[in-house]
Order: sequence, then structure tokens, then C-alpha cells
Amino acid sequence: MLLPVFNKLCNQEVYDCDYLALTTAGNVLEGARVPYLGFKDLIEPGDEQALAYGRELVGEASDSMAVPYEEGIAYMGLSFWDLVQRYGAEEADRIYRDEGGRQAFYPITPLRRFLDKKQPDLVVTTNSPRAEQAAIDAATELGITSVCVVDLFAFQEVRWIGQPGFATRVCVLSEFVRQMMVDAGRGEDEVVVTGNPAFDNLSSVRNSNAGQSFRVKKGWRDDEQVVLWASNVEPKVHPFSQIEGDPELPRQVEAQLLQLIQQHNNIRVVFRPHPNDPYRPDTLPDRAEVSTSAEDLDTLLAAVDCVVVLSSTVGLQAALMGKPLVNIKLSIFSRDAPYDDMGLSIGVDDVVQLNPSILRALAEGQAGTGLPGTGTATDKVVSVIKTVLDGNV
Repeated sequence: MLLPVFNKLCNQEVYDCDYLALTTAGNVLEGARVPYLGFKDLIEPGDEQALAYGRELVGEASDSMAVPYEEGIAYMGLSFWDLVQRYGAEEADRIYRDEGGRQAFYPITPLRRFLDKKQPDLVVTTNSPRAEQAAIDAATELGITSVCVVDLFAFQEVRWIGQPGFATRVCVLSEFVRQMMVDAGRGEDEVVVTGNPAFDNLSSVRNSNAGQSFRVKKGWRDDEQVVLWASNVEPKVHPFSQIEGDPELPRQVEAQLLQLIQQHNNIRVVFRPHPNDPYRPDTLPDRAEVSTSAEDLDTLLAAVDCVVVLSSTVGLQAALMGKPLVNIKLSIFSRDAPYDDMGLSIGVDDVVQLNPSILRALAEGQAGTGLPGTGTATDKVVSVIKTVLDGNV
């Protein structure tokens, strides 16, 4: 989300930008060939104890660390060292063990030290908790202005981003999210609707003939209406709330969709399984097919006529592409993506309502337009940054 903003700023000589890509974000920057800093660059002389903590903790968590070894040592070590600085060694160990390991981290001490040494004019982060939240708080303590760019709906993050004083300005996805922040206590002028720069590329796909070319390549008939089902994995238990889920829910949705094409010979369905879902149907009837990650999702969205989701962010991408959307409100994650409450979709409370809702969506078109247009979010975020840097806040 911040990479297009960073590139836009770097193309203007007046800005001197450093990218602190924390943990897994470094993989994205590596692929984009953008120079960046990581936790390993926050290490200073005298941090031997922090590195010792890191080596011990990385050894325990090696199977779940998706970062290079040296970065993992620095991240785990500095973050645990921060707990020790704030609570003492014994209490830090208890917090780490009892509060979910890395979930307990809030490395404000090393980030405050880094920012105090660097003395930037502005800190820009996403809404990620822990390190990025700590970066905003550290900047505030040091009197450094900051901008927080929120990626999606912020139903969890509003607990801290909605607090007065967290970041100088907050950039959000839509008016729905802005109002939620204001209701939580933010000033009207502190929250700006910009959209998400990560979705700016949807504009070029939407405004091209890529979708039509994809349909021709796939051999879909001109009179067919194509319904995309973008699934997500349903665990037995929600990882945080402990709400019980139904792992068979995606299969129930697919059964309904197969009934739909049996009843309507001008409708085709495309199953797009979540990358973490190993399920692949052995056989499918005519006018039903599977789309894998080898097919570009943006182009696929441009090609279809309607999208069905449980709580996948593909639903948001579909809405941004102007596609009719149906969200099934039976997932244990549905409260994190209430597309119908945001005026973006038709909501379904029972799988037996799915097919009538799809027919309605195909007939009525896009449910709502509660989102800013695609293609302008990067420029809008940069404009907020310039306003803050110019002191006009």
C-alpha cells in the first residue's frame, strides 16, 4: 500500500525518503528492487543482550518465521528487549508466554531510539498493529508529525487509530470508515478519505479491454453471465474470538452455485479458491470451472459479471471495479467485512437465499458506490503528506 506513495515522493527531489520495511514487508521491497531498512538496521552497539534474546526466540519460532534469519533475530530480539526495558526480565517473559508470543510485542523503545537519531520531518505508516503502531506513538512522543494510511475497514484498528492524538492525519478507504473514526473521537478534519493506493492499478484494468480479451480467450459466450465465487478458508474456531465456524461452508456455497447453472443455461460460475484452501473439485459440469492463482485476479474481475464472497477482500476489489457483489454473512469473519452494511453489496443470511440474490445482483447491477474512484488514492495520500509537511494542519 505504501510502495506507490514512496515511489511518488522519491520522484520529487524535495523529498528524501527512507523505507523502514518491517519484517515480511522486506520481501515485497526486495521484489520491487527498492532499497530499504529493516529491524537489523536498528541494531546499535550495546545491543548484544537483545541479539541474544533474538537468537533464543528465533530458535523456538523458526518454523513460523517468514523473514531472513538475521532480520528475525533483530526483530525478535529488539522486540523482546523492549518488553524487558519496560517491565523487567521476569515480567517480560511472562507477557511473552501468556499473550501469544509475537502478539505481545510493541517495540516502541527501539523505534523511538531510531526516530530520535534520524529526526525525520514525517513518519508514514499503515494501520498494522505492534511495530507500526509503536512507530506512530514514538513519533508523537518526539514531536514528529505522522500520517497513518488505513488499508481496509479498520474494525479492529479503530480502537487505537480512533483515539484523539494518534497520528497527525489518518487516510482511510471510504466515507464509512471516516465516519467510524469520527464517531470514535477523531476530529472531522483529522481523517481524510483517500482510498487505498494498493488498488490504484485496478483503474487501468477496469478501463481497458483486458476483461473482454480474457472472456474471448476462455471461450465464454457473449450471452453468458459469469459469476465469480472467491472463497476463503473457514476454520473450526475463530483464532481470536473463539467463535465456532463451519469448515464445510464453502462447499455448501459451491453446491448452491452448481444448482444455479443447472437452472439457468446462460450463467457460468468460476470458483477461485483461497490460496490456503487445498480443496479442488475432481470434476465439474459444463459452465463451471476453477481459476487458479496463475490467472491474474484483476483481469478476472474485469471479465466477470458478478462476484460472491464470504469475507474475502476480493469483495472490496470487485466493488472498486464496479461489479455487482453478493456477500454471504455466515462466515466467522463476516463482521470484519460487512460489505452490505457499507452499501456495497447484497447481503445473504442463509445459503438458500444465495441464488435469488445473485439473480437480483445481475439484474440490478452494482449495489452501491460508497467508495472513491480507483486510480487516485496515491495522489490523494501524497497530497495529505504535503499538507502535513507544509504545516497546514
